[in-house]
Amino acid sequence: MAKPIEEGEWKEFLVNYGIRHGGKRTRLGVFEIRDGVVNDLWLDDGLPLLGIDVDTTNGRQTVGLIFDRLKYSIENVSDIAEVCDAAVGNGLDIRDREGKTTALRFEDDNVESEE
Repeated sequence: MAKPIEEGEWKEFLVNYGIRHGGKRTRLGVFEIRDGVVNDLWLDDGLPLLGIDVDTTNGRQTVGLIFDRLKYSIENVSDIAEVCDAAVGNGLDIRDREGKTTALRFEDDNVESEE
């Protein structure tokens, strides 16, 4: 299930999300649709998340994902959703205005534990 985050809540939500999930090992992928075909590129996996921030310079929203050895920026963000789904994993979907979706997933959160 994906829960959309309202634009006015992005900065506070993402900073707190980064703190709550700081240190967790991640997977980072980018998905886009071209000519009706979904193209995916998995950029990295296993890097611990160090933080997340939002920059609103010039009225454009940029989300920065900060990892152990990498900083990845998504410019011109249009939508952010928190994903909680056993099939695809837990994390965030961040879409830009060109239609690309960056998927941040946590390696150890793929299956909900039942106690």
